[in-house]
Amino acid sequence: MKHHLVGTLALTSCALAQMANDATPFLTRLSVAELEATRSPRPNRLQSTSHLISAETDQFIRETLKLWDVQGVQVAVVRRRQNSSEFDVETRAYGVKSRDQQPMTTDANMLQTLLPIGSNSKAFTAAAVALLVNDESYSLTWSTKIKDILPEFRLQDPIATAHSNLIDALSHRTGLPRHDLAITKALDGALGDVKHLRPSTEFREIWQYNNHMYNIAASVVARLTGGQFFDFVQEKLFHWFRGDDFLLQRSGFWKDANGTLRANYPYADLQLIFPGAGSIISTANDIAKWLQTLLNDGKSPVTGKQVIAASSLAALSTGYSAPAPGKARLPELGPRVYGMAFESTSYQGRQLIEHGGAIVGYYSQVTRFQNDGLGIAVITKENSVTAHEVIKWRIAEELLNMPIRVDWNAREVKANAEASTVLKSTARAPDVTLEKLAISFRHPVYGTLPFRVVGTNTLEASTIGWAGYPSILTLQRSERNLFSATLVVEVQGPGSNESATFDIPGLKGEFQISNGIVQGFGIWGDLWGAGYGAPSTSGESPREKAEVWFNPELELQFGRDQNILDLSQ
Repeated sequence: MKHHLVGTLALTSCALAQMANDATPFLTRLSVAELEATRSPRPNRLQSTSHLISAETDQFIRETLKLWDVQGVQVAVVRRRQNSSEFDVETRAYGVKSRDQQPMTTDANMLQTLLPIGSNSKAFTAAAVALLVNDESYSLTWSTKIKDILPEFRLQDPIATAHSNLIDALSHRTGLPRHDLAITKALDGALGDVKHLRPSTEFREIWQYNNHMYNIAASVVARLTGGQFFDFVQEKLFHWFRGDDFLLQRSGFWKDANGTLRANYPYADLQLIFPGAGSIISTANDIAKWLQTLLNDGKSPVTGKQVIAASSLAALSTGYSAPAPGKARLPELGPRVYGMAFESTSYQGRQLIEHGGAIVGYYSQVTRFQNDGLGIAVITKENSVTAHEVIKWRIAEELLNMPIRVDWNAREVKANAEASTVLKSTARAPDVTLEKLAISFRHPVYGTLPFRVVGTNTLEASTIGWAGYPSILTLQRSERNLFSATLVVEVQGPGSNESATFDIPGLKGEFQISNGIVQGFGIWGDLWGAGYGAPSTSGESPREKAEVWFNPELELQFGRDQNILDLSQ
């Protein structure tokens, strides 16, 4: 998957197939010898105590940014002092934040650079739910069913609808894959959308990352409290661990003169698209305070207040699901288990808890070595999915005096030599002419596909239905009614010079045709984002194989065939 960033933009990267810290499947393609060649013993010198980011690490960060063409990065490192509840804290900024070459900054005396943290926002959503569970006035437990709070909640799987509880929603085990391109711009939008989205596995069968469920979790908080989700997070979390009233203006949300809640970043609809899953923007300095709170068992070192109960934080950090393949992927890493907005694993024998975040052109990683009192956050403005991980590991290796230095840059360079495959065209003719396929198809959430013929054996559909962004789906005929497909989504910012595009190659699309009548169009190839380890769709007909099924729009309008009109997929 390629990402092309132009200008300055913060938008949800709904096409990312996994979390930002799940790039390791590509590295598993390397041989044992190739992996071993990137390992070396630690340098025979002691880590300086004057800086958490040493001169050597500072130089390494600069070289990494140059290697991966990263425009800017913020780094925060916190470490608990020996036999103390106090922390040493260091933040650094590198590179630029915008096209006009304004520098990235973490200087508290200047206007600090705001960056989106993507799915690291989930920690605040899960923490908000935990506050309600810990509040006896709400009669809420982690086993409370979603439908008992939100009666309109419905998934296609009736078992998942009936039994999905708060843990299921927050630990990604409802059976629903990502379906990020079906996310709509509306608070509570996920509640009406998920019933139209096809599940990829049985309820609680495997771990599948899903942003819709975190948006629904935000709706749970709003419904129970009778207010806005964002206000609750601000009042009960942000204010308590920071100790002032300015986080709304500086890290995500603010109210205009009319009292309307808005985002303090160029793309003002971010909180509508991903309210509970990825709407927060912040600074390295604020994330450093959050890391200290997490390492301090939920107590803010700034205010001295217990922001979240230690027992609640332990519940969020406890593993409930095991992302595939359920074993260590690389020699330095341990198996992964996912709790609620936190993932636990190990690195060179040191247990860590972390989460990644991704917005088109921006990545974040927030990691804490709880037993060692060390926290590391890296937020990058980059087109790769590499630099933030590489920087994190190097800082951990140095500050924890780990025995091995891994050249993650060398590994990533080797692993990025990746080939894509395209279906080869054959001589088998389609059941109808290409012109008869040039009609409009519609899905109730994914939107409308108005196909047109653009060349020999090629169809194209321009649409704004894919997550609300202008998009182009191109089909190149392979054989009969089967096409290779590529989706290109353009994410437009508020200014004419602010836009980003990402493309999803390797998809397949097929028209279902019977007796010369086009009955619908199905698309698969992990468009729905089921991810690593999830089973593929199966079946004989295009509809059975489809991850997303589109009905002919004319049939929907005139209601000629009740079977065709079934919008359950």
